Amino acid sequence: GNSSRQRRGGAVRPAAGRLAAGRPGGKCSAMEGLIPVVNRLQDVFNSIGQRRPPLDLPQIVVIGSQSSGKSSVLESVVGRGFLPRGAGICTRRPLVLQLYQSETDEEWAEFLHVPNRKFTDFDEVRREIEIETDRETGRNKGMSSKAIRLKVFSPNVLNLTLVDLPGITKVPVGDQPKDIEAQTRDMCLDYVSNPLSIILAVSPANADLANSDALKLAREVDPEGHRTIGILTKLDLVDDGVDALDALSGNLIPLKLGYIGIINRSQAEINANTPIQEVRNKEHAFFLNHPSYRAIASRQGTEFLTKTLNNILLQHIREHLPDLKANVQKQLREVERELALLGSEACSATDRTAQGQLILSLLSRYSSSFVNSVDGRQTAELYSSTAAPGSGLCGGARLSRAFRTFSDKLQGISPFQNLTDSDIGTAIMNATGPRPSLFVPELSFEVLVKRQLGHLQAPALTCVDDVLEILQEVADQACFAGLARFENLRQRVLDTVGDILADSVAPTRGMIENLIRVEQAFINTSHPDFMSQLHNIRSNNCIPDPVFEYPVSAQATNAMRVIDSSSSVASMASEGRNGRRATSSIDLDHVTEALENVSTNGHHPGTSSNASSDDEREGVSAGATKKSSNFMSFIFNERVSGGNSTSGLSTGLKAPSPVFTSLANGGLANKGAYTPAMRPNAGGALLPDSLMEESEADSQIRIIKRLIESYLAISRKNVLDLTPKTIMYFLVNQVKENVHTELIRALYQEDLFDDLLKEDEAVAMMRTNYRETAEMLRKAMNVLSSVRDFKLS
Repeated sequence: GNSSRQRRGGAVRPAAGRLAAGRPGGKCSAMEGLIPVVNRLQDVFNSIGQRRPPLDLPQIVVIGSQSSGKSSVLESVVGRGFLPRGAGICTRRPLVLQLYQSETDEEWAEFLHVPNRKFTDFDEVRREIEIETDRETGRNKGMSSKAIRLKVFSPNVLNLTLVDLPGITKVPVGDQPKDIEAQTRDMCLDYVSNPLSIILAVSPANADLANSDALKLAREVDPEGHRTIGILTKLDLVDDGVDALDALSGNLIPLKLGYIGIINRSQAEINANTPIQEVRNKEHAFFLNHPSYRAIASRQGTEFLTKTLNNILLQHIREHLPDLKANVQKQLREVERELALLGSEACSATDRTAQGQLILSLLSRYSSSFVNSVDGRQTAELYSSTAAPGSGLCGGARLSRAFRTFSDKLQGISPFQNLTDSDIGTAIMNATGPRPSLFVPELSFEVLVKRQLGHLQAPALTCVDDVLEILQEVADQACFAGLARFENLRQRVLDTVGDILADSVAPTRGMIENLIRVEQAFINTSHPDFMSQLHNIRSNNCIPDPVFEYPVSAQATNAMRVIDSSSSVASMASEGRNGRRATSSIDLDHVTEALENVSTNGHHPGTSSNASSDDEREGVSAGATKKSSNFMSFIFNERVSGGNSTSGLSTGLKAPSPVFTSLANGGLANKGAYTPAMRPNAGGALLPDSLMEESEADSQIRIIKRLIESYLAISRKNVLDLTPKTIMYFLVNQVKENVHTELIRALYQEDLFDDLLKEDEAVAMMRTNYRETAEMLRKAMNVLSSVRDFKLS
């Protein structure tokens, strides 16, 4: 075995020497060092769980159809047979092959998934690839996009990075899915889409180049052919009398980097384990002796391919050096920022002072983060973490939006929600009891207003729930990376803030409910805004006119003054006797006598200058003063006030008052003025009493509704103003003021330090990976900086 290895090694070293001589001497040693650094970057990024590096790194990607000879090309470049072979698809996972030129004569291989182990027997390398492939994909031809990373150290190779991808297949075999062709194409596209990759498109020379799957795929991402090298294999299998000179010359499908022909090992040579160098010698003789290829023999074969790939890769790196350096700097800044957010390693369990200082620092920073977010002083980092999805609002701005939403909901509540005209009529009837009503009872108004005030509570309580939810989200999002690495501490902090919120929300809800109860406790009809509305109702004639109108004589007008005055005096007398407000009847005999006097004399005695008395005037004046305390009397009966005793009635009466209707149905009907069942309208026709009474009931309902609407507007304004203030005082400000104190009281306890500062293993591993990544990026920066003055010859 040793003699065989020496024989093969001795045969290969001259070729390696020729390859080394082809490089531009020590002047480009720094540039040569770029490829190993890129390889190490790939290893680091892969170790932290990324299938592809976050940077676009230069590498050579080998693609081709199944059995096109890709594996043979790679083995020829390495100078060793180490790839799985057999019938059907052999490469079922991407293989990232990193070649390092070693300074010694020793050759070995290393797998990233088997650290600290050298494989000196390349047959074992082949078996390890098969075992690792089966472990991920199964034994029945399954495929996976997870790459195997293999490093080969040898004095016979040049520094290269190649990626061997599964061959593009058409028909699924074994456990392969039905869309196997689409999967392999997508996998290849994922790698060749990297703008820094060199595409090695392998096609068999004994097939039509126009049907090459590799060239077709390469053209999708590199239509001009600037970074594609064409490899033609199996040139020795082309039929006699036919050659591939036009294809190798680029006459059929031009490529900027050209084509290179390769002679692969035959199956017999593979079975006989023929040394790679012997195959290379045979390949060199083939091109020198073939009449069609003799003129281009120096630009064909594996040795030329190896030097060309190394040269192209280095040139590619040099062309993209500025972009690569900028990307490395950007990535380094991101990694260092992540390290800063993760913080330093946890303190030793024996150093209680350091542990206490760390906990105090974390709690203070969290409290400041929470309060700043609520107050709108968040940093850019906090803004990005607390902003509501789709709105850009965060922290206190979201509270403001919640209050605006509450305002819209409250304003949208109808004063008559779940209140029908029938309900109002029923309330009026219930408030009058067994007696007929001369006025709309004030008690019915109070009952209905209290009922409608209850509808203002639900939106206010919903606003409390919305603010609570926002504060809970802000509390969760205020957890920065330095706190998040201690999962136990983070959870205890959130639990403590949750307890503060829970303790504060109950008084807040109770206060909101009390606000509604306060509004319901006393219906303040003397409120200036409400009194103003009453004046508006009278001045704007808001009492709707009934549809029935009839002319009224001057005698009837004078009679109405008597009726109104009598009604007021009767109301005053009733209140004086019973000590409370009551619906009183009118002395119909007194009114009837007065009406007869009017009919006889043409005027009311009270209006005559000779018949007036101080007692009568004082009685009327006292009645007017007394009725002003009842806002319903204010609406219905205040027709005589001060010196204008005929206000609104001197020109004619359009709307009969309830008093007038009652009298017309009773006393006046008996005197022959009207029949009990019929009334005249404006045209003189007689209308049934039932229609007149229905119109009066509707008028009362409309007046009640207008009054309810006016009073609820006042209460709505109060609730709209006090609800946000209540929430801010009892909930938001309580949490802001107490969060820091409560966190320290609950968590700053020595017996909890060890548990609270127990760092998550995933965080510790992430910190280690970030450190390694940062170290590799710094080394890459050093190398990139050192090669800026070198040029390739």
